Amino acid sequence: MSENIYLIGFMGSGKSTLGKEIATTLDYNWVDLDHYIEAHQKTTIKELFDRFGESTFRKLETSSLKDLIPKRQLVVSTGGGIIVTPENISLLKSQTTFYLKWHFDTLYNRVCDDKNRPLVKSYEQLLALYNKREQLYKEACTKVIACEGKSIEVITQEIIRLMEVEDENSSY
Repeated sequence: MSENIYLIGFMGSGKSTLGKEIATTLDYNWVDLDHYIEAHQKTTIKELFDRFGESTFRKLETSSLKDLIPKRQLVVSTGGGIIVTPENISLLKSQTTFYLKWHFDTLYNRVCDDKNRPLVKSYEQLLALYNKREQLYKEACTKVIACEGKSIEVITQEIIRLMEVEDENSSY
């Protein structure tokens, strides 16, 4: 395997935790796309949003995604909103991209008390955002991973197994 692996999903879906675990297991490099943007812009995502607005951040997100695509043996954990930009959906769909799907209530319970998540205002508001984004995640991914009730290790092994099967199929 040498392809990059991209992880998408709603906030709280474990993209960073799983990304690190998969990268360690495969001896790949792990990249958190938000941290990548922060390092290149020398500021925080919150400051980018506050100073320049969401549209500037989304352009940086697309540019950063394009920077990473030619590299090899990366596991890339994206931000939850990466799929709001149509170009990103196309870019992700052309790669090996896994949508980490969880029940909304599980995700809500994970993020409801996190003060570092400015989009978390109320249950109803977050549910509306989840419902709006869910179809976009499905459009952007190459595989949906049903995560509910599974451990990090089980999900990691499922993703690796799917990568190996894909590798075997592409060698024919």
